[in-house]
Amino acid sequence: MANSSKDDLLQLITRISAFLTLKISNLIQNLVTCQLLGVMLEETSPEELQKQATVLSSVLEVLLEITKFCDLYLMERVLDDESEKKVLLAIEDAGVFTSGGMVKDKLLISTVHL
Repeated sequence: MANSSKDDLLQLITRISAFLTLKISNLIQNLVTCQLLGVMLEETSPEELQKQATVLSSVLEVLLEITKFCDLYLMERVLDDESEKKVLLAIEDAGVFTSGGMVKDKLLISTVHL
């Protein structure tokens, strides 16, 4: 391979690398995760979620505003399947998914079985 071909290839790889770095950086900058406990929910511990899940109405408008500018994911860890159902029902009843900003695919709840 001639030197000019190697230089051209190296230059192309450098440009592609810079482009991908910029794209990935932009994606990461717009990604926001929000814990549910104590932020969106009144409850502050996984144990409290075993009894009930209550969405703070004052937070809803702020979260929906964030979704206009960022890719927002809601995340929480719960102790059992029933707690997960309570959280999902509370969020649905509060209108989080019907307000136009959030989709269920961005609600990430993991159940930790003890």
